[in-house]
Amino acid sequence: MTRFKSYVLATGLLAGLTAPATAEFSFDADEATQAYVEANLLGIFYHELGHALIDMLDLPIFGQEEDAADVLSVFLIDALYEEESAVDLAYGTAFGFLGEVEQREAENELPAYWDVHGPDLQRYFNLVCIFFGANPDERADVADDLGLPADRAEYCPDEYDQADHSWGVALEEILTDHPAQSIRLGSSRSTPTEATSPPR
Repeated sequence: MTRFKSYVLATGLLAGLTAPATAEFSFDADEATQAYVEANLLGIFYHELGHALIDMLDLPIFGQEEDAADVLSVFLIDALYEEESAVDLAYGTAFGFLGEVEQREAENELPAYWDVHGPDLQRYFNLVCIFFGANPDERADVADDLGLPADRAEYCPDEYDQADHSWGVALEEILTDHPAQSIRLGSSRSTPTEATSPPR
C-alpha cells in the first residue's frame, strides 16, 4: 500500500471526495445504467479536480495536462474506495471511454488526433493499466477481462508507481501541510491561505 493511500485511509481527510458516490439520481434508469453514469460522473469530477489542482497549486506537468488529469482520476478511484467499489468504478469509467470509441466508429469518425485529449482507446488502456498496476496481485482478472495486453501489463506496476510519485506526493503535501485551508487566487496564486468566513 502506498504512503498516500495509507495516510488517506487512516485519517479519512478525503472522505468528502467520495460523497458523490452515494448521490441519488432522479432519472429513471436500471441499476447498471445508474452505476455507469455514477462512475463516469466521478471519473470526470476527479479529472477536473486534477486540472484545478494543477492550476491553483501551479504543479509542474511533464507531458500533456489532460493525461495528468486522467492519471489523478484513476489514482483517486484506487485510493479512496474499498476494493469492490473501486473495481466497479474502474469498469464504469473504462467503459465510458469505450463508449466514445464505439460512437465514433458508428459515425465513421476518425479519432481526433489533433485534440488535447488522447485518443479514447488509449485513455481506456491507460486507465486499465494504472488501476491494475496499483494492485496487480488482486486485479489480474480485471486486466484480463478488460483486454489489457500482457506486453503492457508487465509495466503497469511501474506506471502506477510513477503516478504515486507525482500525484501521491502532491496530495500528501496538501493534506499534511495545509489542512483546513482554502486555496485562493491572488498575488501569490499558489500559496494556500487560511479560510475566512464570507462577509455578512
